[in-house]
Amino acid sequence: MKKQKLIIADLIAIIFTLITIYLPLFTNKITFLPMYFVYIFAYFAVIFSNQKDKKVLTFFIPLFTLSLILILLNKVDIYNLKIIKTQVIGIFRKNYSLVLYIFALYFLERLSTKIFGSYFSIGLALVSLAIFLIIFNTKYMENLRKYKDYFFYIFIYFSFARIYPAKKINKYLYIIIILLFFLEVLVIDKYKIFIGFHISLILIIYLILKSNVYEINFEKYFLNGLIYLYPFINIILEKILNFDSPIKEVATGLIVFFLTLIFYQIKLGFFDYMFLGIHKRKK
Repeated sequence: MKKQKLIIADLIAIIFTLITIYLPLFTNKITFLPMYFVYIFAYFAVIFSNQKDKKVLTFFIPLFTLSLILILLNKVDIYNLKIIKTQVIGIFRKNYSLVLYIFALYFLERLSTKIFGSYFSIGLALVSLAIFLIIFNTKYMENLRKYKDYFFYIFIYFSFARIYPAKKINKYLYIIIILLFFLEVLVIDKYKIFIGFHISLILIIYLILKSNVYEINFEKYFLNGLIYLYPFINIILEKILNFDSPIKEVATGLIVFFLTLIFYQIKLGFFDYMFLGIHKRKK
């Protein structure tokens, strides 16, 4: 059996996604969600940054493929464009909002970089961070308070889109960041000073994604399966088998795992792109 290289960044993305999916079964708290968004936006920013637009856009193909299948299963009049439009928007918002956020950030970053250059994109990232800090730490810009997280996500995506992989990372950086983390915890606990995000966590994500995360292995197949196939299979099980939570969620997770494993073993480009948005060529 051929040895497969494990990409830690992919594994962490999978773990975070699974926690996000299954956390509501045990608690109503959603405090983990912003952290997940930060990591997943940074993750895709790094992956998309050095790829051609044509290759990146294949990632979004399943958004339309799976939505179309769900519309057909709902027995909607395909000749009524108004109903189709309503159905598509409803499916996007309810099941694939994360993909829409990723696409919006990707589109904004690529557009600003191509038109105005990379320095403009970096400047836009810093402006977004400044707006977030002002909203979070002052009473200014109250009318933008409900959008503060979006400004922070723009900062994250635009910043990490400028990151390039490194063959080796200085081990002392890990020590410095760990010390910084404990310092932040101390300041927050003792002095109640919190600027709105943990600098140390952003730096940890930076080190994780600084390694080579471009290689496509099973981890990327499974991650894309969780992003795309999980909502799709969940809806199918609810409609056809009338499963209830948490049995439905557990069954969906297992089905997604085996489906992505089959896709990865067979490696048929057409099906990979249509249902997962990625493809690893056979050697």
